[in-house]
Amino acid sequence: MRESLKRVSVAVAAAGAISLAGSAVAHAAPLLVPDVSGMTVLEATETLNDAGFDNVFASTPDPTDEVLGTNYDAGTFVDEDTTILLVTPTR
Repeated sequence: MRESLKRVSVAVAAAGAISLAGSAVAHAAPLLVPDVSGMTVLEATETLNDAGFDNVFASTPDPTDEVLGTNYDAGTFVDEDTTILLVTPTR
């Protein structure tokens, strides 16, 4: 009886590993949103790119404008393919 319990446990563990591997391929990895407030748009964009974010956009065309924050709170986790918007003061 113990031998069949071991086989069932191994089968369940293997099925779980296959399932986890499949879902890892289907979803982007979560990344931590860094705090970019107080940086220039250029610095914030570089910081976010270094953190793994490729979709970074600013509400201003001026790369020297100060960033107030992003559309996601610093310290939260979002998928790596998430679009990050840099919030800047209005002129």
